Amino acid sequence: MWYIVDLLFAVEKPNEQNKYVCETCNVLFEAKSALEAYSKGII
Repeated sequence: MWYIVDLLFAVEKPNEQNKYVCETCNVLFEAKSALEAYSKGII
């Protein structure tokens, strides 16, 4: 089965307190379960 995993990446901006840069992406994984797809996404 195929699953879409939504990934969010965030980093703090240098020299700016409480300012972050974020990026999201959707990745398609083939896996036996949603948990397996999630595990592939965080590696």
